[in-house]
Amino acid sequence: MNFINATKNAVSKLSTFTKVALISVALIAASLASQGDFTPTPPTAAEVAAATKDRADMQKAYMARDLIKASLRNPDSLKVTNGIVTEDGVVCLKYRAQNGFGGMNVEFAVMDAKLVMHQTDAAWNKLCAGKSGSKYF
Repeated sequence: MNFINATKNAVSKLSTFTKVALISVALIAASLASQGDFTPTPPTAAEVAAATKDRADMQKAYMARDLIKASLRNPDSLKVTNGIVTEDGVVCLKYRAQNGFGGMNVEFAVMDAKLVMHQTDAAWNKLCAGKSGSKYF
């Protein structure tokens, strides 16, 4: 028996499900083979720098939030409503927290580029007012 007859004989003995499965596998393999190289392109230096800056900014934003939370009478009441990191590396947070009488106060906090916290109107107006940046909260 030659190869072609042997193949026909073997295929005729397979169930319909098995035939469909084999055809599907063959089609998928052919499709993948036709798509070429699967090697991902490495990120550019600019993409790496942007990702590194974004990670550092996010860490600063969460550090500022954690410092505020640690200073509160009721840390669980903290709700950051807006938080950005400006291009200058300044963290600007607007938040709500429970005061000593049980009411909720809205406050602003600023962490400057040297990681010093400020909670004055002057610091907010100088470092945050009218600024935009990466939003984290």
